[in-house]
Amino acid sequence: MHETPAIFLELSEGNLDARSTIYRMRQCNVATSVSYYKIGDTIGRMWVKISVVFLLFAAYTVVTSISPEALKKEWDNFKSKFNKTYESKAEEDKRFEIFKKKYAGIEEHNKKYEAGEESYTMGVNQFTDLTQEEFERQVLGVRG
Repeated sequence: MHETPAIFLELSEGNLDARSTIYRMRQCNVATSVSYYKIGDTIGRMWVKISVVFLLFAAYTVVTSISPEALKKEWDNFKSKFNKTYESKAEEDKRFEIFKKKYAGIEEHNKKYEAGEESYTMGVNQFTDLTQEEFERQVLGVRG
């Protein structure tokens, strides 16, 4: 049985970005509990910002996650399809972490497409194990 994750957020009053994020989280069946309050001090504001960023990252991870076995299979398919090999286990582990993040982004985007919020789909390609900076340098020739 799959349990719906619960996310609890405390947000400063009038934060429209947070409200739209909560709306999107609810569309993805992520339970949310939000309390709005005014914060008088700088430390309080910083705490709220850090908490919101952390909790949104956690929600993003939960919403877009697939089983570790399925992700491993996608990784193996990716390496096979694009003839990917790595010089060391450490390098492969690094590339797998990048792949996981990109794969989650692809899944998130495609869910938005299915909901009519995007006009195109995304998929895994030969660049899915590169960071954005690496892609720009190696493929686009951007100097950095």
